[in-house]
Amino acid sequence: MVALDPNKDMNSVLGNSIRLELSPRKVERSATRSTEAKPHSRLLVSLTDHQFRTSFPRRRNRDNRPGRLERADMRRPKVGRRRAVATAFAVALAACAPTMQAGQKALSAQHTVRSSNGETATPSPPKIDVILSPADDIQAKVDASPAGTVFLLKAGVYRQVSFTPKDEQVFIGERGATLNGAKVIQGWRFRDGYWVLDGIPDTQGSNRKPVNDLFIGGVLHERVPLLDQLGPGKWYVSRGRAHVVDDPDGQLTEVAVTARAIDGGESKNVVIRNLIIEKYATAAQDGAVFLSGTKDWRLIDLTVRFNHGGGVRSGHGLRITGGRYNWNGELGIGGSGDGVLVEGVEIAFNNYARYPWDWEAGGLKFVRSHGYTVRNCDIHDNAGVGIWPAIRNFDAVLEDNRVYRNLGIGIQYETSYGGTIRNNLVAENATDGRPWPWSSNILLQNSRGADVYNNVVVVDRGGGAGIGMMQTDFTKYERPGFSRLHTVDNLVHFNTVIHMGGVGINGSFVDWGADFVRGNRFSHNHWVSSLDSELTWEFAGQKMKWPEWRAKHEPDGRSTATADPGSYWTY
Repeated sequence: MVALDPNKDMNSVLGNSIRLELSPRKVERSATRSTEAKPHSRLLVSLTDHQFRTSFPRRRNRDNRPGRLERADMRRPKVGRRRAVATAFAVALAACAPTMQAGQKALSAQHTVRSSNGETATPSPPKIDVILSPADDIQAKVDASPAGTVFLLKAGVYRQVSFTPKDEQVFIGERGATLNGAKVIQGWRFRDGYWVLDGIPDTQGSNRKPVNDLFIGGVLHERVPLLDQLGPGKWYVSRGRAHVVDDPDGQLTEVAVTARAIDGGESKNVVIRNLIIEKYATAAQDGAVFLSGTKDWRLIDLTVRFNHGGGVRSGHGLRITGGRYNWNGELGIGGSGDGVLVEGVEIAFNNYARYPWDWEAGGLKFVRSHGYTVRNCDIHDNAGVGIWPAIRNFDAVLEDNRVYRNLGIGIQYETSYGGTIRNNLVAENATDGRPWPWSSNILLQNSRGADVYNNVVVVDRGGGAGIGMMQTDFTKYERPGFSRLHTVDNLVHFNTVIHMGGVGINGSFVDWGADFVRGNRFSHNHWVSSLDSELTWEFAGQKMKWPEWRAKHEPDGRSTATADPGSYWTY
């Protein structure tokens, strides 16, 4: 577990190389310590120079039917078939071109079309209508331009900017174009052993937490409630006077003052691409990019960081592809909305403001949605839950993600209906010492009809839980017209759960309404542990060891005790 230190420079942390390797079949070791791996599924995650390279074999059928990972799925189709598919795609693209919306123009540069003769053609980049510079009033330019206008933001810092786009407008940033919600502050003086500055804003946000963060030389400083708690990398504010011990002389000092960078209002089909959005005084359960009333927006390759509350608050039809949503004070991405897709992003090191994670903090949390999809994302080292669907989500899909080293539960599927959790790596989460079932890597809480399969779950050496279900009293959250919030009809199957240490637990936990727990099944899972382990399974309040668990609840499951669980998982 890597501690989340708000004083560390993000680049110094993310620049480290990390290698995760999964081998669900046993690796035989010779006396000379050489290894020879049998055929196996493998997942590699590399964080080198901030670039991710992943390889994960897919299931033969990407529907809700169970299936094993097969190396045959990794074979490339024949050349003729590839060319035929590419040709069909080119014809379809040409037919649709006359009716493309202006909001889609910025996406065209991402596609390369291969024709039947093997030649490639890249559509022209979108025509730029308005060029913006840091000295411009962006909102005034937006107001003076019609729907569908394409803006190019030149490189530079757009300080204390906040704007609301019109329908189908497109905003593309040059490399280094930065929306910055902080103002530069000057006039520090040394007094009574501290550097002090008057006139500092002190705005209260959610949970009565102040939202104005201080940056000295680009480094975020931790706010402390008492003067005698001051130290390097910390600051204290009383009646508008800031105190620090770090010498700010000759360094850029900034304090976050602007609440939001982009407020989407009720706009539709807007595209935001290649921008850095940082240092906004955003409250918790809010977002520096606030899209709750919007529809069909696209966020492409953004870097959203160092905002005090949430990075993004989602709306209906939102597509977030690529980019990094790191080092935000409460949450990387949050909100609600139907048909939302989050794909290929990194969400890491969030909740530096230390909001209670069992309230709302960590990587990604969404509520009241239909068909919310999180795919192929790296969600790690958040001081809270990794992925958290909560409160009446229907048919969410969480697939092909890497969710690891989060302080809270890796994937917590709470008070929701249906849903598919498949092909994820969920490793070494929930390490803050909370009791079962809050120590689960995957937890189904008061949810029904979830399908959990083909995941690899790794439990930290210090103990904890792999996959758990939980039934608790949520009657006060039930609403007319919705099914009761009971843990029923969930299926957990074809998963590999690896306990690196000697203790751990899996199964279902009930602290209320045991009569309502029904239809939950475990099937064809593989449980891996050390030779001296004392794993426990629980079902509806009854704890048991493997022989009893297998006889009563999972006759088709298997358990492997090995002297080296690391042969299944190398980290």
